[in-house]
Amino acid sequence: MKIQKHFVAYVDILGFGKYVKDNQQNPEKPLKLLQQFIDIAKEFNVTNEFRVTAFSDNIVISVLAEEPIPTLSYDLKYWIFIPYMNNVQMYMITNINMFRLF
Repeated sequence: MKIQKHFVAYVDILGFGKYVKDNQQNPEKPLKLLQQFIDIAKEFNVTNEFRVTAFSDNIVISVLAEEPIPTLSYDLKYWIFIPYMNNVQMYMITNINMFRLF
């Protein structure tokens, strides 16, 4: 197994457990909400270089820090990853009421 360096963001949806509990009569509602968050993270992944995975109410986003192409340095990857995560978080924060309507 080859070990590789990655930049990783671990996103926990605060209050998701309560949201699940509050929607016991409509259990697909929390699943739809989680899927929407995952879809947004994937939608912002226009270059397809970020890996988006989820488990429970957690979303993990990662990108390989070491690029085989010498022109893309480690620092450049970092500065691509940070704005991507900022955009994903800002979208989720500013549109949280929209998500909860579904």
